[in-house]
Amino acid sequence: MQKSENTLVTTQGGSPQCKVSKCGLKPIPDIEVERRVVVEYDSFVAIDWSGAKSPKCGIQVAECKIGVSPPVLTDPPHTSGTTWRRSDVMKWIRARITGNERLLVGLDFAFAYPFCDAEAYFPGSDASSESYRDLWRSVDKICRKDKDLYGGSFYLQRNAPFADYLCYQTYTGTRFDNSRLRLTETACNKLGTRPSCTLKCVGPDSVGIGSIAGMRLLHSLTSEESQHFQIWPFSQIGENQSVIVEIFPRLYYVRADQDPVAWRHSDCLKGVYPFTIVNHYPNTPT
Repeated sequence: MQKSENTLVTTQGGSPQCKVSKCGLKPIPDIEVERRVVVEYDSFVAIDWSGAKSPKCGIQVAECKIGVSPPVLTDPPHTSGTTWRRSDVMKWIRARITGNERLLVGLDFAFAYPFCDAEAYFPGSDASSESYRDLWRSVDKICRKDKDLYGGSFYLQRNAPFADYLCYQTYTGTRFDNSRLRLTETACNKLGTRPSCTLKCVGPDSVGIGSIAGMRLLHSLTSEESQHFQIWPFSQIGENQSVIVEIFPRLYYVRADQDPVAWRHSDCLKGVYPFTIVNHYPNTPT
């Protein structure tokens, strides 16, 4: 993904590739594809997401306008006090993407579970979703009693519908496979970022809990068809549409040759920020 001023350039190339289908992304072997898409945006948003149960879960929203000014943190709505709730983020995104601006919104959670490795999200299960939208709908239905887009009902109990595929602090499902990675994570792993399995819901490197809550957010945002935005790479980007994408913050540090653990240090941030603005590198949407 390349950004210069208010322009985003995405480049696809290499083999194997993926195509968008009803099941999300499926491999197409032995096909060489290169496609460059130049898209202009009015503003760039990055959201530090959280799947924690507490309403004070540490969500942050930052926005970068066109130009050379650094990103700034956006205050939560006054009704929430000093912290963001997940429902606040949902309402904020809806309000912004239906306006006159064209936004590129990045969210740091997995948009779906691994599929390409086994041609199924939950291999062997008759209830396994057949598409990414069905997956989001299923997650939201299981967690319908959880407030503020919380995803506890999906993983807290050993008898949850798909717990057999998950790992949590009180159990490890018999079908849990820590080696299952999406193509996105496989690509990032080759770059040295060491991403975790999205089915893991325990430990400091857990990404599963936030992703479950995030899939509820995506379901809510897409519950009504909208011409104002698309979620990439599942949908084609239309003219003047805002776009929601998945981001992996650690990747910026690794590509800038900085230590992600030192993200609070000013020297580290100074090393990363110019890189995200002026360095261009290809990104294959998988």
